[in-house]
Amino acid sequence: MTQKDGSLLQSSYASDGTLTAETLRHADGSRDIHSYDVAGKDYTSQHTVNDASGHSVLIEDYRADGSLTLKQIVDAGGVKTLDQYDSLGHVVQETVTQKDGLFFSPVTLRTAP
Repeated sequence: MTQKDGSLLQSSYASDGTLTAETLRHADGSRDIHSYDVAGKDYTSQHTVNDASGHSVLIEDYRADGSLTLKQIVDAGGVKTLDQYDSLGHVVQETVTQKDGLFFSPVTLRTAP
């Protein structure tokens, strides 16, 4: 379905009619991709944002209860920041990877009691 702003929304469904994916293609070429009912992973849904070149600039993984398990952001310089969350939604680890592959994990930010 084409939106008023020129973006296009595509939806995919399983044979039983369950929504499994939605992709919103923006007029500038970027995309928001939502995947649902993911099996065999430690998350059940995922949201990915790709820039106009097709590079993932945001990845968010969610548990069945809707809480975040992982969030990765890639900035314009190619630096990746990966945050991992406990079941209470606290960031338990953050890893920053430079474009050249060097990385550091500054600290474990918080652990669940």
